[in-house]
Amino acid sequence: MNGNLSVSDPVGVSFWIISMAMVASTAFFFLERDRVSGKWKTSLTVAGLVTLIAAVHYYYMRDVWVGSGESPTVFRYIDWLLTVPLQMVEFYLILAAITAVSGGVFWRLFIGSVIMLLGGFLGEAEYIHAMLGFVIGMLGWAYILWEVFKGEAAQVNAASANASCQKAFGAMKMIVSVGPPNLARIACCNCSQTLGAPKKNVGRVRCMSRPKNSNPSLKLTGAP
Repeated sequence: MNGNLSVSDPVGVSFWIISMAMVASTAFFFLERDRVSGKWKTSLTVAGLVTLIAAVHYYYMRDVWVGSGESPTVFRYIDWLLTVPLQMVEFYLILAAITAVSGGVFWRLFIGSVIMLLGGFLGEAEYIHAMLGFVIGMLGWAYILWEVFKGEAAQVNAASANASCQKAFGAMKMIVSVGPPNLARIACCNCSQTLGAPKKNVGRVRCMSRPKNSNPSLKLTGAP
């Protein structure tokens, strides 16, 4: 695989910028972990793991893009299936740092994120009908929103008098409301409907491609 990044390739450049930003974020979270009180250490560790996983995946996906001009569905979901549940668990960790919170909050957020991602992947990879996958994904996302805006997690946060906790919880709500999970569900629906009825190339749907350098023989492993 040719690893040379063209200055005229905005997608490849964006992959590179994001991967470096994730590396810097990882260093920040792990270094700052030793500067906060013990109750916040786990939360910062999980945040560092999220950015580390994302950095590795974006770096690899950048190489796949440069070599093939494509960004296979399966690679994106490998990243999301690891990082999105960890981000949802952050809600629980933030609350657990300052008050007693039931384990049900943890499991509802975790399961909701898994349902959201599995629905999106199964629809976009054409294991199931695209619209069915989209609906399943949206239901998982809506369940997460309910938990953090109206459910037990929201109630525990509202009852907390800790300003730092409420600020962090509010920032996480903004991320889950308008960030990657929402955009991923929209992309799933649009891409899969454009491609039409289910085909046999399961797991190889490509929402992003560079026609001039497309490589139809690209394998799921993304090997050179």
